[in-house]
Amino acid sequence: MGTEVTEIQLTLANPAGGILTDQVEIGFAPAVSGAKATVTSGPGGVLQITVCFLPGTRLLGAAGEIAVETLQPGDELITASGALRPIRWIGHRTIDATRHPKPETVWPIRIEAGAIADGLPARTLHVSPDHALFIDGALIPAKALVNGRSIVQERRDSFTYYHVELDSHDILLADSMPVESYLDTGNRNFFDGNEAPTVLHPDFAQSLRVETGCAPFMETGDLVHAVRARILARLAAPTMTQDAQTVAVSAGLRLPVISLDQSTLRIDLPATACDLTLSSRAVVPAWIDGASEDRRSLGLDVASLTLETATGTMPIDRDSADLVTGWHVHETGHRWTDGAAIIPAHMLEGGNALIIRLNSLPSYPVVGRQTAAIGQSLRLSA
Repeated sequence: MGTEVTEIQLTLANPAGGILTDQVEIGFAPAVSGAKATVTSGPGGVLQITVCFLPGTRLLGAAGEIAVETLQPGDELITASGALRPIRWIGHRTIDATRHPKPETVWPIRIEAGAIADGLPARTLHVSPDHALFIDGALIPAKALVNGRSIVQERRDSFTYYHVELDSHDILLADSMPVESYLDTGNRNFFDGNEAPTVLHPDFAQSLRVETGCAPFMETGDLVHAVRARILARLAAPTMTQDAQTVAVSAGLRLPVISLDQSTLRIDLPATACDLTLSSRAVVPAWIDGASEDRRSLGLDVASLTLETATGTMPIDRDSADLVTGWHVHETGHRWTDGAAIIPAHMLEGGNALIIRLNSLPSYPVVGRQTAAIGQSLRLSA
């Protein structure tokens, strides 16, 4: 009885660290004789990919706007310069984000109508995180413009992306918004219908566009900061508060959080130690300040953790490697949570109460509770 292989998922690791740049041909056992796969790896052993549209996006053509999913090679599109250019190739791929190792790199970005300027885009536009918008003479990836309100990353389990390639890199009009066309940077085999083997789990990171794009590519810098500030200025200023609304939950039970003073919290612990979840409001600095490059979701700024026991007090190592979920990398003298941090049960054993001393009292936008990984989901490539 034969064996049919429908999918093989691989994780490539580079023992020496850095970037894996070669293509790796993989052979299979005799049971699947004749089968092979080619994996093109980028940073961390993950394929790099670039610009995509979601279905429903309308591109300007000679006969008006056309939904991207209905386009065919040979159809003509109007570029931002007014030129009429034929489509050379169209790629598409449906992504199961629930099985993606880094789904935050592929979840689509939603750009609300009028978010960039009056009439830009003309209607809500969805693109991949690295799809660049042409603004002020530069190509700026959508992920660099996220502000949590008018430009938002959407968590979806499954979605289909489309690439549209002309005979050279150019600026198309998608729902009236100038955006880049597809530029082949070695990732064409990501798409269905291509002769090369399909590669699983693409990483939508920036690659060769910096050197080969039709316009300067910018993720950071003064021009990007000015664009982001202008986009934020189109929105009403958010209401801010220093009330973190800290909530402590252990074994499904909500524990009282007592403010001993402005910077000190006390949480009485249950008799049996269980994992403790500290939830709070959070702020993403880059969503408030156009010049900030800090896209972390920042919850509580913890200066120290102290356990009260029957025999006295015992410090908890704030910088412990056991503090993983919901904790950012420690900084000198303090450590941030991301708004939903866990203190493992073994660090609380023997304790009657947990004392949290805060290093600072940030201001949070009053937009409901923000949860872990909001800011972390949009890390710009180095």
